[in-house]
Amino acid sequence: FLTDAERDAIKANWVVGSVANITGVVCVYSNAYQIYPIDAYAIENKGVKELTDAEAVEFEAGNLNIATAVTESTTITLPTVGASYDKVSIAWTSDNACAVVENGKLVVTLPEVETTVKVTATLTAGTETKTVEFEITVDAAPSAVYLPSIQTEFVANKAYKLVLFQNALGK
Repeated sequence: FLTDAERDAIKANWVVGSVANITGVVCVYSNAYQIYPIDAYAIENKGVKELTDAEAVEFEAGNLNIATAVTESTTITLPTVGASYDKVSIAWTSDNACAVVENGKLVVTLPEVETTVKVTATLTAGTETKTVEFEITVDAAPSAVYLPSIQTEFVANKAYKLVLFQNALGK
């Protein structure tokens, strides 16, 4: 069987949708067939299968995904071309100002209340177009302000937020 380094090298160079000839052992695990190459030379990559524009758009749409929940303000890089078929271009839009699409990135800023954002991907190849919608739950921004105080006694059934301060680092 493959070493970890060989397996990592194959994964790093593999493109979703690729076709290959593989010499290996076929096993059934959790009701799914899996093939285990016998060595690092057992895979002959034939490249990505040629698809029509409609098939390429459908393939890329089926493999497209983004985060479904955001708990902090963040920037998510969105694909602008297909992962396997670069003839498929992807344009993104958002229906909410707390998640703005800018230069191929989704910039999320936590709103005052929890919000559901609809992000739409429009995939195009030639004259073929398909839209895919994603719903993202965006948490509310924290509203509580905690003022640090030194506690020497604790009261039962009262919640405390404990922190560690490192004087030497000032953090």
